[in-house]
Amino acid sequence: MSLMPRASHMHSNFRDKQFHLCLEQVQALDSSGFTIRNTFIHSGASYLKDAWASQRAHSVPPPSRLSEAEIDEYCISLNSVPDQIETWLKTLCEKVKIVAKYFRLATNALFCGCGVHFPGSLEGALKLKEISYIHAEGCPAAEIKHGPLTLVRGFIPVICIAFRSDPAYAQITSNITQLKDAAVVVITDDGNDDFADVASFVIHCPATKLQFEPLVAAIPLQLLAYYIADMRGCSIDQPRNLAKSVTVE
Repeated sequence: MSLMPRASHMHSNFRDKQFHLCLEQVQALDSSGFTIRNTFIHSGASYLKDAWASQRAHSVPPPSRLSEAEIDEYCISLNSVPDQIETWLKTLCEKVKIVAKYFRLATNALFCGCGVHFPGSLEGALKLKEISYIHAEGCPAAEIKHGPLTLVRGFIPVICIAFRSDPAYAQITSNITQLKDAAVVVITDDGNDDFADVASFVIHCPATKLQFEPLVAAIPLQLLAYYIADMRGCSIDQPRNLAKSVTVE
């Protein structure tokens, strides 16, 4: 697929578009977030699944370029993600509750990520504003000083997704050190202590391949929105002005 022209589309627009792919390529993209109809892909999942699938198509080499051992390695890594999350979840929940208690009175928040993690930052901002009614926005982590930095002041939380496997990791780290006036939360890979002196909170995620990191990074983002909304007394299952399912344009 890396030799094919490709583009990313927002979820709301992607539903009304059709992309003709050969059957082999369609099957490669098949997941619980997509349904296959006449070799067209129709999105039926959340923005995060769509965005992650788009990023995965960009970053994972096509099967024809992978050896059997490499394919096995990808499969083992992906299959281990659920067990890693299950083992990590109890400790993570306690950590995120502490972070949520600290930020529950915030009125604005910034989320940032780069590469495969940029869609995750957008999803984190969306979930926070959706169920806690806190204004939040996502931006590329490597570009946070080109505009979003002007919004950083006092108590505003900045949630950064920064894994060492990211090609732009050095630039992201440099930009995070400039957020001196913010309350910074860094979501990173296990064993990374690069942000111990600059972040208010560091959440460590289980180690996995770059292409599957958005799966584990999404968990603390979702939990953060959940616990903040719960502490603010917001209706999590029925956010105001929102239907449980979108049935109209």
